[in-house]
Amino acid sequence: MRWFFDKMCNVLIAIRGGVLFPLIVTASLCVCGLFFVLYFISRLIPGKPARAFFVKKFILLYRVFWGVVRLFFSLHCEFEFIGSQATKRLNRNSNYIMISNHQSWLDVFFIAGYLQPRLSPIKFFMKRDLLWQLPFASWYCYLNGFPFLRRKANSRDKDAQSIKDACSILHASPGTLMIFLEGTRFSVMKQERLKSHYQHLLNPKSYGLANSLYFLQNSLDGIIDCTVVYTEKNKSVVDFILGRVKRVEIHGELIPLGEQLVGDYQNDLDFKQGFKRWLQQLWQEKEDLLNQ
Repeated sequence: MRWFFDKMCNVLIAIRGGVLFPLIVTASLCVCGLFFVLYFISRLIPGKPARAFFVKKFILLYRVFWGVVRLFFSLHCEFEFIGSQATKRLNRNSNYIMISNHQSWLDVFFIAGYLQPRLSPIKFFMKRDLLWQLPFASWYCYLNGFPFLRRKANSRDKDAQSIKDACSILHASPGTLMIFLEGTRFSVMKQERLKSHYQHLLNPKSYGLANSLYFLQNSLDGIIDCTVVYTEKNKSVVDFILGRVKRVEIHGELIPLGEQLVGDYQNDLDFKQGFKRWLQQLWQEKEDLLNQ
């Protein structure tokens, strides 16, 4: 009897996930569609006051979307933000750079779903390939000034310009740049191929973070360091829909911007090596947390 009851519960959970996730996708498409309409209307109306009006509506629409995501996810999975005392000072009118490990497509939804109500609009660093692999959502991000990077050795200058352009927007309007420093989602295959120094993480890439800190050094209020922890090994979108993702924790810390974190990464070798050591130490702390 207990076996039958457990099976029925799993079936009901899977049905709930099968309903909620399409609703999230539908909400995403509706937000994108409404944004495209408002965006093109804003381009037809001249004058800064009109543009400022539409920018406020874009931000409101963005916040409403992530509020809906948080509601849907909280109905299907338990998640908690475990922040330090300093994270209580986060506010919507400040500029931040947020960094995190990357284990699943779900990371974006959990991080933004929980933290967006407390932060200025979050803009993710994205791979340029996603412009065609993830239509509508990626086009929305592109029009909103999200940085799209090529992440190839021969495109460093273009990537640096994309980062600079994204940072310049934050000088005019508060925002939070979100960077997954590993550059891709963790997997055992990638861990072996990329010769990671860690058991649960890939090696962090320092270029984008160092350049962002350099461009924003005079208007940045800190670095939000997040570590996403899944209590189960199953953490794919399918696992989430089927109810296999039971609990997710986001451990957060607000790191003040010190002199040792700002410098000319491209031309100052001493700074570059010191910055990499600092980042490796930070990643080791994440590894220790994930080992608990």
